[in-house]
Amino acid sequence: MLMLIGLGEKHMCKQITKYAVLWLSIYILIFGFAQAEGYIVHDNAVFLSGSPEQTMGKSCGEISSMSRNVHGPIYINGNANFASQATASDWQGNGTQENPYIIEGYEIDGHYNIHYCIWIENTDVWFVIRNCQLRNTAFSCGEPFGTGIFLKNVTHGKLENNICSGHSYGIYLDSSSDNTIKNNICSSNSWCGIALVFSNHTNLTNNTLWDSGIDIDSWSPEEWTTHVIENNTVNEKPVYYYKNQNGGTVPSDAGQVILANCTNMTVAGLTITNAAIGIQLGFSSDNTIENNTCVSNSLYGIRIRYSNNNTIINNTCSGNSDGISLEDSDENNIAYNTCTGNFYSNIHLDYSSSNNSIMHNTCSQSPDVVYSDCYGLSLFFSSNGNTITNNTFSRNLRGIYIYSSNNNTIANNDISRNIEYGVYITSCSAGNLLYHNYFWQNNLGSRGISGKSQAYDDVGANYWYNCERREGNYWSNWDGNGWGTSGAYPIDGGANAFDMYPLGPDSLIHIKGNTDFATLAQKKGWQGNGTQENPYIIEGYDFTVYEYFYGIRIENTDVWFVITLTPQFFRE
Repeated sequence: MLMLIGLGEKHMCKQITKYAVLWLSIYILIFGFAQAEGYIVHDNAVFLSGSPEQTMGKSCGEISSMSRNVHGPIYINGNANFASQATASDWQGNGTQENPYIIEGYEIDGHYNIHYCIWIENTDVWFVIRNCQLRNTAFSCGEPFGTGIFLKNVTHGKLENNICSGHSYGIYLDSSSDNTIKNNICSSNSWCGIALVFSNHTNLTNNTLWDSGIDIDSWSPEEWTTHVIENNTVNEKPVYYYKNQNGGTVPSDAGQVILANCTNMTVAGLTITNAAIGIQLGFSSDNTIENNTCVSNSLYGIRIRYSNNNTIINNTCSGNSDGISLEDSDENNIAYNTCTGNFYSNIHLDYSSSNNSIMHNTCSQSPDVVYSDCYGLSLFFSSNGNTITNNTFSRNLRGIYIYSSNNNTIANNDISRNIEYGVYITSCSAGNLLYHNYFWQNNLGSRGISGKSQAYDDVGANYWYNCERREGNYWSNWDGNGWGTSGAYPIDGGANAFDMYPLGPDSLIHIKGNTDFATLAQKKGWQGNGTQENPYIIEGYDFTVYEYFYGIRIENTDVWFVITLTPQFFRE
């Protein structure tokens, strides 16, 4: 009898294929089969060649072949509780440095309804957790978050030769110091393999991570730069952790990159997948991140925290939770990136990320996506004074989402076919200026006076047009009549806001594809049918074209057409 078993709670079918284990009830018969076919046999299990479990055996000695005792989840709170449980469970040691408590040889399975396997908090005794297999916990919004080993406010712990699989987090340290994490395997953990949160002086060595990586999360430089992180791998590729370094280039074989208090470094030409966070910067400035591909990382493609004056250019970030994320980071240049198909936000600015330049990026979902919860760009919590120009935000839930953020300039962007509003402004966001943006068919807005508004503002004190020029935005469903205020385009929401100087269909022409060309030709009465013998004729328009804007924009067509007009250019 053969039974196929897969590890992991995320993408179960994929993991079953990738990490297949063949368990056989008659050991003698299968041992011969396995040797003949080149399989590896451990403790009555046959592992497919090249699987994480095979690598575990090589990197951690007998970790894969030892027998373990089935045990329930372990929760310890305080030194006294540790001592009493050690006595009751007959654990070796007394909690001193010379004779630490030993928790070893357990197999703990959460069966996806328990939120932890081992949870220890508020201790400073010495202990070791080793040779345990911990798997299949359920995620929780609060601690311990669905974790194999969760330590909070703990010092002097040592975690070695453990297998943590099928969790949200394999190993999670919170507000802990002077701990060692060595020779562990973390595989198929849906959010992160190892998380160091508000923790310092961690020795993280010789760990093997599959389909998950390492996350450092703290607002203190000490909690970024005091760790020893060496000889760890993500999907058989090295983790590169640099601290306090000026200059240098990250090697091209990186499985994950972490820069802590680094300057003038180059991260270029990498392909990083399934690593929790592809490229992570903390307290780092004047670095260049360019031409990287960060795909299918469970948290972020690129994450910038407490870091200023960095250049993030020409990267591709897709299939992550956030494509590119900035938190409390100022004056960074984010340009010419392609962020598509991420799950929360393609580009996200948060927690006082101000005065950044975001230009010429493409933030969109695939045309075949029927519904998306993703934002093209989100500006949250005092992300003020940013300049957002010449980007494309299309087919997202919302094109641009502004929450509690002020004085941002949004101009010359293509904001099209987003499921809800093209721009959504809420929660005390004021002083934002929007003009010369191209709003096309957002919020299911159809042409004509019966269409829906493509933008939302429930605050007021935002400017939907350039006051000096008296020019607003182009709206695909505005025809100048019947919107309630003469000559103005109404903005949904409680602010009673208007674009007082909208640019209507005759102000700009944007054609996307042959079908759109035919529809617009019929509506506007253009001559021709798009054939070589009878091309469409676009003539008689008088445009004023501003820098980085356009009068006529045509893309993705192969019909025949002729344009006859004399544009007038205005340059700032």
